[in-house]
Amino acid sequence: MTTSSPLLFQPDPFRLSQMSSLQDGNIPRFLFRIHTQNCYGQTSLSEVLPKACALNGVRATQDVFAWDRKDAARILNIHLRWWDYNDPSECTLVCWTSSLLFALQYGLHRARRSNPDRYEPSQITLLIIDTQSIPKGAFVKDLEIIDAFSSYSDPSVTRNLDYLQQLRLGSKGYYFGEYLSQGYLDIKGICSQATMQDLIDSGLFRLMPELQSKDSWDKWADRVIELRKPFSEPNNVNQAKQSDVRRAIVIAERCFPGRWALPVAAMLLALKPRIDKDGVILDAFASMYSVEEVQRLSLRDIKIDAKRLPEVKQFGRLLNNIQYHLLGEDINLLRNPFAMLSLND
Repeated sequence: MTTSSPLLFQPDPFRLSQMSSLQDGNIPRFLFRIHTQNCYGQTSLSEVLPKACALNGVRATQDVFAWDRKDAARILNIHLRWWDYNDPSECTLVCWTSSLLFALQYGLHRARRSNPDRYEPSQITLLIIDTQSIPKGAFVKDLEIIDAFSSYSDPSVTRNLDYLQQLRLGSKGYYFGEYLSQGYLDIKGICSQATMQDLIDSGLFRLMPELQSKDSWDKWADRVIELRKPFSEPNNVNQAKQSDVRRAIVIAERCFPGRWALPVAAMLLALKPRIDKDGVILDAFASMYSVEEVQRLSLRDIKIDAKRLPEVKQFGRLLNNIQYHLLGEDINLLRNPFAMLSLND
């Protein structure tokens, strides 16, 4: 069951007015997805299909806002908690994240030793998508759709959608920049992917040794929170090492070549806090990428939502520094209200 058009999220006008990701199309330019051969649905360089589409389920072409509200709350809770579906034909949603850190830790988590369905890193794939050309309404921010349905949560279930909302908005840091799509999504020509083994072989663990310990792969969300701790210690941030900057660029060029390499290299460096206008980073990017290459990326039109995502906030600052260093101008990150709120939080 395929169609060329995405299945859009279409809430009622009142609810729509409260959902910036849908009403204004405020979706991050780059989103990530981890997938394996046996994950729910199918993901390739051409399309993304949730399990309901693969099974020709009744709900495969139904907008979640057309469902019974309690059913929608129940299924959203299952999906956003990554629980198994009792009925796979109910799986109409697909999860994405704007945080490379979160995606990488999840990829390693899928390879954890305690997992009975353990995958080798060579069987786990990281996909990146450029959302610029995808119609408004194809993606929704998790917090916004949770808010739309949390009041319909089953009160007899302790870990229901309402509880998940409190967890996402709480002070402990359990927010990871997730977005949802629904139904069939055509991504041909607007994505790239590499296996976790490709990333490891290209130097991921040398760039980010904190990811290497297999004992930490058993954790996912809690481990991401641990890895974010250096962002709360700004006085301990030093100038980047030339070897780390070269390594980030090599990983990006090998695993995500072409137009993807520069933003991915910046994301890799943003896995750790960096000093502002780091000369080592800026000189390396200036020697590697031409003015024309940077101009073709249209970085000035990029959208970033970095609220409660320190690694994404760092990515935005790096991009702004690179753009200014190479082209002599700030990008719209700091003038775009979507990004301004996030980068200044």
